[in-house]
Parts: sequence; structure tokens; C-alpha cells
Amino acid sequence: PRTRGLVSVHFFGFPQNTPALRRWCDDRDLLFFEDCAHAFFGQAHGRPVGSYGHYAISSNTKFLPVYDGGVLTSAERSLDDIDMESPSWLYELKSLVNVVEFSVGFGRLGLARHLFAGLTRVKDAAWGVIKRARPQVTSTVKPSLASEGSSDFDPDWMSRAPSRWGQLLSAHIGAAGISATRVANYDMLHERLADAPGARPLFGEWPPGAVPQVYPLLLEKPGPVFDQLKREGVPIIRYGDDRWDGPELATCPWSTQLADSVLQFPVHQDLRPDELRWIGDRVVAALEQA
Repeated sequence: PRTRGLVSVHFFGFPQNTPALRRWCDDRDLLFFEDCAHAFFGQAHGRPVGSYGHYAISSNTKFLPVYDGGVLTSAERSLDDIDMESPSWLYELKSLVNVVEFSVGFGRLGLARHLFAGLTRVKDAAWGVIKRARPQVTSTVKPSLASEGSSDFDPDWMSRAPSRWGQLLSAHIGAAGISATRVANYDMLHERLADAPGARPLFGEWPPGAVPQVYPLLLEKPGPVFDQLKREGVPIIRYGDDRWDGPELATCPWSTQLADSVLQFPVHQDLRPDELRWIGDRVVAALEQA
């Protein structure tokens, strides 16, 4: 009787049965929320993902080269009365520099990365001088930063608008091209890993219209494979590596097993075919050695 709403999560971009869930909520006078943190693009059951819920949320940082930003939207209710606090100019600068640094670190931006790499070294040197000149202050308060992907929650971020740079980029992306590339990258990894020893895809062929966040692979011996791939520098996510340690773990043992056994590999739109082949080859080699 205290239930007020239902949250449906499109894990890894795989769409849930949102029409049936919405009907179930309507029959019980419940709010229906679509968690689209893994499903920024695409269609689900003939409609844009997120449009079946009374509200939907999503995460810009999981799909776009931005430092911050999230989305709260509703296909049927106005959100115009929500006031957001504009970020400071220093935060605006930090968000832009962060994106450039990540791009340089991953070898992007073409020849311009050499210029930006030099500027980054100058920035790091200047920041080092500033920190050494500051008095040392001991703090027991752990800072809560935006977009860090942790389970920490800082309510101060709820009322803060994303950086203008992030908003501009999010508003002018090529959604169709990004979606098609992510699906193609998923298919490429699926072709390489679908029959790999000691593993099977969490999902099979990708549903038409949906856009994947990652390629999730269910492993028989996840521990040794995960450790090996981490040592080799393969980009990988495993929920069991930083698991929520609470009493809720006993509620659904299957979710705990999935957190341990499912490894997630990137299908980012900027990955090159040779990088995807390298990821697939390293995963197969680690599985064969496990």
C-alpha cells in the first residue's frame, strides 16, 4: 500500500516490456519511471525509448564525450517549472578541459592532439605549482564529484545545470550515426565472442531499433578472466568489482550472480575496427586460458 511507483531499467540498452509495465502501473494508479541510463538512443516497442514512462531519466556521459549531464524528461508532463542553477565559469572550463584530456589520452583529435597534449602538460605543471604553494589542509570529508559513476549521492547536484559545453554538444549530436555505429560494433563483438569457450552472450541478436550501451558477456569463470583482461588494459566493466554491500543482496541472488559473472565490453561509436578486433582477441585468449 505504500508503493508509489515502479522503476524499469533498460539494462545495457536492452528494452524492457514497457507497454505491459505501463498498463500494470496504470491499473494500480502507480507512476512508471523508465531508467534509460543505458538507453540514450533508439526505439522500444515502436516508440522512442523512455516515452512509455510518466518520467524517464538518462545519462549523457555514458554515450557522449561530455564531462557531466543527465536527462529528466516526460512525454506527457511539463517540466518547465524546474529551476536549475547555472554552473560557475571555472566549472565550465573544467568540463571542457576534461573532455580534451580524455580525447588526447585515447589518441583522438588527429594532429591537434599534439597541441592539446602540450597545453595539458603546461596546465598540469601550473596546477602542481599552485598546489605546492597552498597550505596543507586535512579534511575528513570525501568530495562527491559529478559523473564519477559511483554509488555516492550528493543532493547538491540535483539542482545544478550541466555545463554549457555539454548541453551544446548533446543538442547537436548525430544520433542516427551514433546509433548505427554502436549497433555495428555490438554485432562485430557478437560475431567474435558468441561461441567463445566458457562464456555466452547475455543477449543474442540485438532487437531492431534498440541501441546498445555495451556488449554484456556471461562467464563461467569471471574472476580469472576479469583479472587477466584488467592487467592487459582491456576496457571492461564488472558490477561485482564494486558491489553495493547492503542487505538487499539477499533479495535477489540472481542479480548478485549476474553482477559477478557478467563482463561488459565497450561498443562506443568512436572505437575503430582494429580496436574492436583487439578487444575480441584478448577476451577469447583469456577465456581459453581460464
